[in-house]
Amino acid sequence: MTHDRETDRRRGSDLQRVAAATALSAALYVVVALCEPAVTSHAHRHAALLGYTTAIAGLFGVYGALLREMQHVRSPAATRLGFAAPLLFQLAWLAIPPRLSIDVLSYIADGYLWRLGLNPYTHASREIAATSYAAGLAAYGWRPVHNISPYGPLWMLIELAVTRHTISLSTSIVLMKALALSANAMIAATVFATVDRGSDGPPLATMLYWWNPLVIMECAAEGHNDAVMVLLVMLGLSSITRHRPVRGIMGMAAAVVVKYLPALFGGPVLVYLWRTSDRRRFARTMIIAAPLVIVLAVRAYAPLWAGHDTFRGVHIAGMPTFGPGTSGAVFRVVASAVGSARAAKYLALGSAAFLLAVVAASSRRVHGRETLFGACATVALAYVLVAAPRYWSWYVVMPAALLAVSPTRANIALILVLTACAALVAPWDIVRVAGAVDWPLESWATTVVGVWIPLLLWMAIRRRPTWTGLGPISCFAGNDS
Repeated sequence: MTHDRETDRRRGSDLQRVAAATALSAALYVVVALCEPAVTSHAHRHAALLGYTTAIAGLFGVYGALLREMQHVRSPAATRLGFAAPLLFQLAWLAIPPRLSIDVLSYIADGYLWRLGLNPYTHASREIAATSYAAGLAAYGWRPVHNISPYGPLWMLIELAVTRHTISLSTSIVLMKALALSANAMIAATVFATVDRGSDGPPLATMLYWWNPLVIMECAAEGHNDAVMVLLVMLGLSSITRHRPVRGIMGMAAAVVVKYLPALFGGPVLVYLWRTSDRRRFARTMIIAAPLVIVLAVRAYAPLWAGHDTFRGVHIAGMPTFGPGTSGAVFRVVASAVGSARAAKYLALGSAAFLLAVVAASSRRVHGRETLFGACATVALAYVLVAAPRYWSWYVVMPAALLAVSPTRANIALILVLTACAALVAPWDIVRVAGAVDWPLESWATTVVGVWIPLLLWMAIRRRPTWTGLGPISCFAGNDS
């Protein structure tokens, strides 16, 4: 009887703590939502930035405290509330137009281009600037600045489907954001399913991704298409490690034709399949998967194919320039010595060589499901923190999801710093657009805070074997290494 009362008391205490975290987070999200539009106001900018920064610090403080609590929670009601609260936060964000980025609006502009009979692979969304439709987009903060689309054809077809079958601009915005929210929820579910249910890993791993304020803000609030890409990657990797290789390869291929970054994961995936199956099964998998991938690519590209111009947007977006990120900072230094054209050429070759080296080194360490996710996380971090032509806050959603399936001390620390720094720098671009800072100041400040602080932590973690979060992962389901 005494034991039962103690158990009930502890469960009640768990529920109270999670409820308090939910209430406090909700209040802080309200502060963020109020401060975001005010940062562009000359009269209220400083107060808004202070309020935003304070609220973000509070959200990550609550997030960190909740992660610590989830390792000891035994109350089913507290666990259910912990899973439900982020969904409620994200549903609330659906009612608020995107404030920190115009990407959702440019997705819709690309769809409108197609309705006009123009291919977004050969015509930039800014070409509709003089139309009444653009005036409607401008009311939500859209600016005609984006070039031809750098996205894969599967995402382009999604853009076309949303804009073709919606009756108003506001509905299109909500549908785009709802798509990102749905993908985000499925990512969390995939993280949960990937971790061994017999351990304490699933709730902690799921919360590590699902409660993350940066993930909530960039997916549900801003509606970035990275959520769809990350979902397909996670489903693909999960299927591969659950001995469904053809299905997994198709998932990875679908991710590539949303955004091209997951193509870098091909090396670790192939090494995993080679080392975890006999040669006959590996050959059979490749023979079946290869034509299916080709069919997927052909079907996706067919409606939009424009010859070599189909990839011109990717080429333009991938050219090194001065801007936020390690690559942009290096470009600035090299360009001052050899000129912009030669600097861009050297840096493009150097970044490609660096990524290939990282992919090769990471692939060599793949011998089971634990190291497969770890290798993909390493490649994603190398791209975001070092090689990306330009850094944006939402890029960290991919490594955050890959690291979350292994809730080690190192990975938790890295996710906290990586995403907190990204959230802090997220409004700086609209501050620049408002004329408060110039491009060099935004670029250097974003690079130092958003990129180099997490990069230094990552390097420190990898130098300490007892802290490394990319080694064996004990909370994975099964063990095939």
